[in-house]
Amino acid sequence: MLLWFETDSNIVNGNGAEVNSRFQSTASWFDGFGRAIATANYGTNGGTALVRPATVPARSDNVLVSETRYDAATGRAFRTIDPAGKDHRTFVDALGRTVRTVANFTGTGTVSAANPDQNVTVEMTYHPSGQIATLTAKNPETQQFEVQPDGSLIVQFEVVPSHELTNWILKLGCHAEVLEPTSLREEVKKEIARMLRRYDSAISQS
Repeated sequence: MLLWFETDSNIVNGNGAEVNSRFQSTASWFDGFGRAIATANYGTNGGTALVRPATVPARSDNVLVSETRYDAATGRAFRTIDPAGKDHRTFVDALGRTVRTVANFTGTGTVSAANPDQNVTVEMTYHPSGQIATLTAKNPETQQFEVQPDGSLIVQFEVVPSHELTNWILKLGCHAEVLEPTSLREEVKKEIARMLRRYDSAISQS
């Protein structure tokens, strides 16, 4: 398919001035099933009419090519390659629901602290009803964020238990709760109990 866009040179803007026209050329390619497999944006194509090539052209600064790949077994689109050549992939479960997306997929798709801009991963789980239960963004520094159905977050990261850590958690007040490890949760509870006894004692002495 070859698309040709034209802007009427007589169109005027809000100030009554004419808007300059500009041509842009875009070509698309399809597989035997009629599915789009590539699109190339040629911009103005140097001011010349575009003759659509029979095959998908190579990417360049002047020809912006996007590609779509399909799973041979299911026919679903699972991979897109953007004009910069970055590979983005979508993984689904047996019901066809998206369970993981990986932007800038490289190698085996493993998240790495050495290359935080690669294999940017988001994982999803589902309720029996089919609604999304959790949405987890994988962080290369072992931090994970899960968005809960009520909009709250569960954050997981590696720490070294310390008095400073306990104090930092207490600063969050009722807006946060330690779920695990149990030892840290109990330490926070003990500190809260000591604070409560302190305040009860002050009231009784007044």
